[in-house]
Amino acid sequence: MTRCTLCDALFQVPSKYKAFPICPPCYDSAFDLDMKVTRKLKWEEPSEIMDGLLWLGGEGSTLDRDWLLQHGIRRILTVATHMERMTHHEGIQYQQIDVDDDPSEDLKQHWKSAFEFLDQAKNDNSGILVHCVSGISRSGATVVAYVMHSQGIQYDEALARVRRRRPCVSPNGGFQDQLRAFEKTLKLQVPGSTNRPS
Repeated sequence: MTRCTLCDALFQVPSKYKAFPICPPCYDSAFDLDMKVTRKLKWEEPSEIMDGLLWLGGEGSTLDRDWLLQHGIRRILTVATHMERMTHHEGIQYQQIDVDDDPSEDLKQHWKSAFEFLDQAKNDNSGILVHCVSGISRSGATVVAYVMHSQGIQYDEALARVRRRRPCVSPNGGFQDQLRAFEKTLKLQVPGSTNRPS
């Protein structure tokens, strides 16, 4: 049995929020209140991270279908939970990674499928928008991981490249640890080398 941090009730199911124990009714009411009060969606232009291929933004960047299609964006990767209310536009393919912005979330386990979705866009010569709620932590970490993977570069350099295009990117501490662990699995370019890894 676990005690809810908010209402002090005992519950047996796993906590929906990993940072501290919270029972399902408290989690659902907090989420419903958040959706009604603080998350009023408005258009936000996403940041172009890789020219003609990869954009990064918050959930507001998904709203304008005409803008997305004019910029060649035919895929949207959502890196967030509870995005059921998000509009799905005709002519755009969607994929979702269902994670909270919580340092204990295992975001790294989803990167293989995310990279496949990103590579499909590249192979189709179309653009892709990666977003979470604010385009800062979850989607930011996923885009940084993709830049590391596709360019064969270290975490610090990939983060710097992404921040040159979207300065607010700031993966939470747990995601930073996962990015550093991911770096150790890559065949990286030697600093100063112009050769890409094979």
